[in-house]
Amino acid sequence: MPYDAAAEALLDQVMKDWEGRGILGTLRSVVTEVWPRNQNRFETQLGDDNMVLGVQSSRNIQNLAVARLQERDVEAAIVEQSLQVKYAGRVLHIGKAPSTATAWSIDKQRWDDSEVRQLGAKANSQAYYPAEGALFPVRAGEPAALKHLHLTWQGLDGGITRAWVGFPRAGDLSWFAVAPLAAADPLQRPVLPSGPALPPAPNFDAMAEPETELKLKPRSGEREGQRPASGEQS
Repeated sequence: MPYDAAAEALLDQVMKDWEGRGILGTLRSVVTEVWPRNQNRFETQLGDDNMVLGVQSSRNIQNLAVARLQERDVEAAIVEQSLQVKYAGRVLHIGKAPSTATAWSIDKQRWDDSEVRQLGAKANSQAYYPAEGALFPVRAGEPAALKHLHLTWQGLDGGITRAWVGFPRAGDLSWFAVAPLAAADPLQRPVLPSGPALPPAPNFDAMAEPETELKLKPRSGEREGQRPASGEQS
């Protein structure tokens, strides 16, 4: 899905700044540490289910992220059950994707399940008016007015995780711009064993058309290969 070009350019710069400060790397590290560990100790016999796994992982990530970011002198806290990180005039919240399916798309992210995140999306939408897609000519706003970021992480089977960072947006579209958190974040897929090389496909255009032999079907009472008797007598 296309995003706002100006917001995408800003997001790229913001992500570089936050990565340089060690914030995004810390968050990514915590996510990749917590999810597989909690999956390994998941026991249905003890009453665990997907909700327990999700809530426990979210809380673990929040608590560990706050502690590790504060060690870096980064302002981080849990506000209304949501991890909040402040840096360089912007605020970032983090949340788990509502699905563990690999087919889930980041564009399906919604904000109405959290008042804090919904307020961030609304604040962005009130501060920035992109000119692209408008029904009537409007003066484009300044993307620098986008002050709210959101990090969405998703836990998959096998301990695999992926994450995205973007500027949340209110309305039918969920983002002004969003991008994978790291180059390694696209879904990891198992490598299939390589087998013998398949023979090349035939070039049907270069193949000669076979000649077809036509044979007349003998008439009733005649055997194949026997000339028909003449009706005239000598």
